[in-house]
Amino acid sequence: TARQTSKGVAINWQYPASSAIYSFEVQGSYNSSEYTTVVSVPATNTSMYAVTDRQSPAEALYYRIKAIAKNGEVFYSKTVFVNATIAGKINLSVVPNPVYNGSFNINYRGASVGVYQLQLFNSTGYLVVKKSITAGDATTFSTTINVKNLPPGIYHLSLLKDTKLVSTSPVVIQ
Repeated sequence: TARQTSKGVAINWQYPASSAIYSFEVQGSYNSSEYTTVVSVPATNTSMYAVTDRQSPAEALYYRIKAIAKNGEVFYSKTVFVNATIAGKINLSVVPNPVYNGSFNINYRGASVGVYQLQLFNSTGYLVVKKSITAGDATTFSTTINVKNLPPGIYHLSLLKDTKLVSTSPVVIQ
């Protein structure tokens, strides 16, 4: 499991105590396809593990555990999503969701002045839509995204500013 706390993202997992596992890597990703190691943890004789990602660079991240066996085999946990939206930060909404008419509106508030990138990824992590938005003096904005050419499925919408992920939302296209 992973959840936002006042000290960062708390990540907890269980793995049967085994002498076959050498270490674990907690990995994080902005888009659920490109992961980097957040911290390495040596395997012990316990089955419960816990770490806190105090340097979480974004408000929305995907996490997984990489178990490395002594014989070199690698195993991955299920991916979990953490949306650590904080009061006063950007609030992103997708309407309608699920999308059934070939387009959807993105509404966001709490934005500061600057250029934002909207990125829509398919379930394999491939970027399928990218759009730049310039936020002026207003703190609430809306834009429409056309997805008529995309097949039905579950997508991940990311909002970035200055290459930093500030918010994300799942999008279901029917």
